[in-house]
Amino acid sequence: MGELRQRLDDVGLLVEEVFQAKELHRSVSRYVEDLREELKDLKRFRLWTTVFSVVMSWLLFLLIGYCVAFAPEWFVALDGSVKVPFLIACGGGSVFLMSILLRGVYRSRSDRNRDEILPEHLKQIRDAVSGSE
Repeated sequence: MGELRQRLDDVGLLVEEVFQAKELHRSVSRYVEDLREELKDLKRFRLWTTVFSVVMSWLLFLLIGYCVAFAPEWFVALDGSVKVPFLIACGGGSVFLMSILLRGVYRSRSDRNRDEILPEHLKQIRDAVSGSE
């Protein structure tokens, strides 16, 4: 009778471990699915930010080209000491705008998630993996 009771306790522990493993698997699956969704959104955001920054840069460069090639009245009326800073500001502004936007969008995952706290189930996985090595 004592041996049967011991085996029942062992079976109960095994059932509990299986339940915990299934729960951990569900948590990891949800987390991986969330990461995939985040990656899709990030790729879409990077695409549109890149398109926006390139278009804005080209518009500023086209403004410079328009002012130099066609010399509109308002540009001709400007003093020479104002024309040069205007052209430099448009060119520098386009480069600055593009570099700031793209630097922010193309940060690495570790830079983006540096301040986030690691979820408990991922800490368990990390500890299990580091313990097996």
